[in-house]
Amino acid sequence: MNDYISETMNDKIKTALGGTGGSVSAPEQASEAPIPQTEDKAPEKAAPNIVTTEEELEAYFIIKNLLKDITDIHDITYKDTESYINILYKGNTWKWICRLRITPNQKLLIIPDENKKDIKYKLSDIYDLTQHSDEFHAVLQRYL
Repeated sequence: MNDYISETMNDKIKTALGGTGGSVSAPEQASEAPIPQTEDKAPEKAAPNIVTTEEELEAYFIIKNLLKDITDIHDITYKDTESYINILYKGNTWKWICRLRITPNQKLLIIPDENKKDIKYKLSDIYDLTQHSDEFHAVLQRYL
């Protein structure tokens, strides 16, 4: 019975691999000639114009440090876009803590209120973020 099942399975495998059926023989020796390998790469997409600046990263770390008493610091993440950096809770874009638009001419902090309406603050320096610690705490408390 085992021989019959084994032979039937071998026939099915051979047929599936493109053979004609029958018993399975030992594979042939590979030739010495190297087989050229083709790379199955998808065409590369154009890289977006998103550049995370040192100033944006520094602002992110300032905010992360301000919120370390409320939540695990690994829960505070960011997502950079072309026009602003989004500081998020657990990587969820629906749970954004603040947005920062940092240009050479202006530094703008945007914090959502209870209804997700933007409250905007002009900053003279990213170190002014520490003055908004209470607002960051209030936003984060809504997500906990």
